[in-house]
Amino acid sequence: MLNFQDSEGVEWQVFRVVPHANCSVERRRTDRRRVKNPAYSGPERRRGVDRRRFGGGSLDEGWLCFVSGDFKRRLFGFPDDWRERSEEELEALLRLASPVGKGRE
Repeated sequence: MLNFQDSEGVEWQVFRVVPHANCSVERRRTDRRRVKNPAYSGPERRRGVDRRRFGGGSLDEGWLCFVSGDFKRRLFGFPDDWRERSEEELEALLRLASPVGKGRE
């Protein structure tokens, strides 16, 4: 975990999240919808068993999580040397990260 301060003086923590080996396994055993939507008569648009999608990069590779108070951002496809980056470079990565959770911007 690293701590840094952005150009506006906000303190951030950044750390790598590595998912558990079983996290990509679909936990639902069945389709929870009991009745098809009668208002939709088009073709099935879902593909594959696991329909969850996470933006950019592979979930298996993990992501960087940036946290400051109630604000949280997630960055997929981050550089391997993120720990050696300057505060300015970490802030640039922060700006690329997507807001998540309650404190969404």
